[in-house]
Amino acid sequence: MIKLILLVDYRFVRCDTDFTVERIIKTGIEMKRNGTILLVAVLLALTATTTLAWLPDTWVYHTGAYAYSASEKEWYWFNSADTQWEVRLSNGVWGKLTNVTGWNYHTWPYMYANNTSSWHWFNTSDKQRCVKLSNGQWSLFGMLTPMVSVSGGTFTMGDTWKIGDADELPTHQVTVSSFLIDKYEVTNEDMRKVMQWAEDNLKVYTSTNTVFNSVGVYQELLDLDDEDSEISWNGHFEVDKGQENCPCSEVSWYGAAAYCNFRSEMEGLTPCYNQTTWACNWSANGYRLPTEAEWEYAAKGGANASYTKYSGSDNVNTVAWYNINSGSNSHVVGTKTPNEIYIYDMSGNLREWCADIYGGYSAFPSTNPHGPATGSSRVLRGGCWPYAAKYCRVANRGGSNPDNSSEFVGFRCVR
Repeated sequence: MIKLILLVDYRFVRCDTDFTVERIIKTGIEMKRNGTILLVAVLLALTATTTLAWLPDTWVYHTGAYAYSASEKEWYWFNSADTQWEVRLSNGVWGKLTNVTGWNYHTWPYMYANNTSSWHWFNTSDKQRCVKLSNGQWSLFGMLTPMVSVSGGTFTMGDTWKIGDADELPTHQVTVSSFLIDKYEVTNEDMRKVMQWAEDNLKVYTSTNTVFNSVGVYQELLDLDDEDSEISWNGHFEVDKGQENCPCSEVSWYGAAAYCNFRSEMEGLTPCYNQTTWACNWSANGYRLPTEAEWEYAAKGGANASYTKYSGSDNVNTVAWYNINSGSNSHVVGTKTPNEIYIYDMSGNLREWCADIYGGYSAFPSTNPHGPATGSSRVLRGGCWPYAAKYCRVANRGGSNPDNSSEFVGFRCVR
């Protein structure tokens, strides 16, 4: 007996690969249960509804109650009868799945994220994931950049290859505590969502030219009228078509820090930055910029570091967009090979703001250093699309005035 199941809806979670109906049909799902062969095909219907749980970013597409994990190369099925995910076993039957990468407690439509210690809920009415705030309310999460958990440890900071600049020496031992860091650089779409929230909540002043901070000191956060800006204001924030998943540039250090605060408030977390003095509350549970030590530790692969010249490889072409291969522009995040702990673009695409004031190194060991107490520049780390390979080295460093914004500079967050 042959049964044909028509799955009537599909939605993207993350489009790492080309998606076609023919591909799904060709791949298919066959399973044997009680002697019945089921062949799964796809019927696209714009008016159809679906009951899909939100899935981690490694999951590429859904079809009805089915999902395919690109990272694990496995098909999964949500069994609505007992509200559990099941995985297709090698013998073709479906087996219970107690944990999907990074998640626990699959009680539809609620999930618990181990890496952020927070509850999430899939709102079936508007097909968006919500996060539970500290006050018990639910807020739209918005599919912002996912984070990677980095286990703390001790590493050698600086130019261990002895081929760098003077400010990369002396090498010295640094110990950092465990932290979370964005897997990708903050994208234009991430910035659009957060700044729209900030605008709606009177946190910023916005014009066609610029975005200014309206909380604390009046600082320019985003330069919108620069020809290289891929975000614009037309009564609301918009991203240039096709640039949604490219890293956000033309952001000042103040803009990066403000983004961290706004993102924290959106999720019910305590902001880290005082937007008058721009001092950081290191004990707050919200988002902030990485310290220079955290950035280099993560770029080198954390506890799994192999001390490659670039972040994840000695071959710059495999891990970085830089002047030879970039075609004179930035690229969609995550399109090069990640490093040892699956963080992307730390050697290229855009340079990245760090929390620290820029200054010289000390030879003495330190634990969770925050950089110099005074100075006029903030640290920039990582290479970028117009720079030569030598600037993509994981130990390379520089600094810039926090007021500055550039087509070459972006950032990522930590917690």
